[in-house]
Amino acid sequence: MLHKENDRTDVGASEAVKESNLSGSTSLNSSANHTTFSESRQPDLIENVLINTGAYGAENKLMIPQLLELTSLPNARTLQQGIATERKAGALILSGSSGGYHLPSLDPESARQEMMEHERCLRARALNTLAVLKPVRRALRAVQGQIGPLSESEGGCNE
Repeated sequence: MLHKENDRTDVGASEAVKESNLSGSTSLNSSANHTTFSESRQPDLIENVLINTGAYGAENKLMIPQLLELTSLPNARTLQQGIATERKAGALILSGSSGGYHLPSLDPESARQEMMEHERCLRARALNTLAVLKPVRRALRAVQGQIGPLSESEGGCNE
């Protein structure tokens, strides 16, 4: 059963999610259609929350405060890092320009549109990041001429 965005009072689903462990060993409900879009693997904590609350499709998205309560994660940054980790492992946790997180809709056409919007948002973010790098790269070239080339071990992000 799908729940509306504001109808998240199902304590049973919340408790089941909190009891699942972080290693992703919770078994997958064989009737869930979300595996149609991703490789065969066990869902992790955040994906399990989305499955157990029926967050299929943008209309059933969960906002960050709801996800923090259901996962017992300490803050939004930890939640976002967890979502990034699960996405890298193959989870199709979608987000769009209106905020919130959800799985692809169970309707194939809606799912296609949601995935396209998600891809557009991620692509735009990546292109904006690359554009911001241009002046940094120019400055680095000027500095490198003065102090020598930077090694790969000097700085960088862990994402």
